[in-house]
Amino acid sequence: SLYDIVKICTEAKVFCIMELVIFNFRFMVGRAVRGNPWLFREIVAYLEEKPVPKRPSKEEILETMLRHTRLQLEFKGEYTGMREMRKHIAWYTAGFPNSAKLRDAINAVETYRELETLLHERF
Repeated sequence: SLYDIVKICTEAKVFCIMELVIFNFRFMVGRAVRGNPWLFREIVAYLEEKPVPKRPSKEEILETMLRHTRLQLEFKGEYTGMREMRKHIAWYTAGFPNSAKLRDAINAVETYRELETLLHERF
């Protein structure tokens, strides 16, 4: 058990073990949150022993993708922002029916308007 490990370890070893556990948790959450920012509210609810919120609706995911894109374009401009958003949109849409074809189409999109139209038509 963790208690037994703590008893036999020096304080430095315990600190090292905890750092590794925290690092691994951060790494796992960092990977899992790609295209899934709702994971944070689920983790908080779990840690606070509250009911885990329902998964977002398709409409909420769509609006989040578009909002994320608008914010990215404000920060990076349309040319760079649209290219960087392609991977984020791929993460948001992973696992949905026909998402591979949608991602192919998204990789050809150059403007926010094109992305918005495509997502409303095909997502």
